Amino acid sequence: MSLTSFAFDLPINSFFEPLTSAWLASMVVSHVLGLLGVVWNAATARDMPVADGHPVTASSRRRWGWGHRVALAAVLVVPMVVVIQPEQNARHTFDGASPDCYGRPSFGDLKPEEREPVFLCLARYRDFGQPPMFPDSMPDKAVLAYGRALCRAKDRAEQEALLRQAGSARAAWGVDDWDLVYVCPEIVAKTQPHLLRSSEQL
Repeated sequence: MSLTSFAFDLPINSFFEPLTSAWLASMVVSHVLGLLGVVWNAATARDMPVADGHPVTASSRRRWGWGHRVALAAVLVVPMVVVIQPEQNARHTFDGASPDCYGRPSFGDLKPEEREPVFLCLARYRDFGQPPMFPDSMPDKAVLAYGRALCRAKDRAEQEALLRQAGSARAAWGVDDWDLVYVCPEIVAKTQPHLLRSSEQL
């Protein structure tokens, strides 16, 4: 079943490639196939010999037909697909009014796990009543993905195009390196290494 899941990856990715949330849909389908494999193994476990090496006789076991196995898989998998939403509906850790978002700590003063939350704060901060960098409805993971894409943009025009694609109300502003340093320090360091310093070093 694992080989089946792997074999499905290529056509799944090809099918979902034109969609904006391709990686999300592909990931959900791949995980469902993996779960189906676990269910299949559990359903066929009765056909295996017992611990002492003697096979289980037909009279002492319940024979599982194809119909039973498919029905069991459907009963277990379908509700999980409906209930478990993809990352598109992921949490929103911070908004512009979150108490943790006040101030802009120096990059060098932060632990690695504290850097992305700072970028999320900056991306959702409403600057003197102006709209945030990204729409309020955009989940954390998508904001961080757009942040990394902005880091790789060749120029300001490409940044603006990415922001418009993300639905930003302030796409014309672009994004500055002192915001992006929290999400891609290795790229910012090539042109502005001073942005990676601590407050003491500054």
